[in-house]
Amino acid sequence: MCLNIGLSKTAANSWKNGVVPSIATIRKIAEYFHVSLGYFNDDNEDVIRQAKFEADMKMELFGTIDVPDEVYSEVKDLAAFLLDKYNSRNGDN
Repeated sequence: MCLNIGLSKTAANSWKNGVVPSIATIRKIAEYFHVSLGYFNDDNEDVIRQAKFEADMKMELFGTIDVPDEVYSEVKDLAAFLLDKYNSRNGDN
């Protein structure tokens, strides 16, 4: 399925390990299975909320939600690194 909708082979494994797919990815999956986004909302409200949050963040950071999950993940890692550096410099934990 992942290859049919233009996602990497490892995408599904990353979801199993707790990575939340982007709203754009969820849309692709919904289209692939011919279901609405609401289908995923019934049992996974937190996943949809997180995906919407991440879509908003991508729009703010990049001006679009069409950003590869890998790029967005690197930006989050960089932000965490910078926050840790700031906290250690200021004695915060």
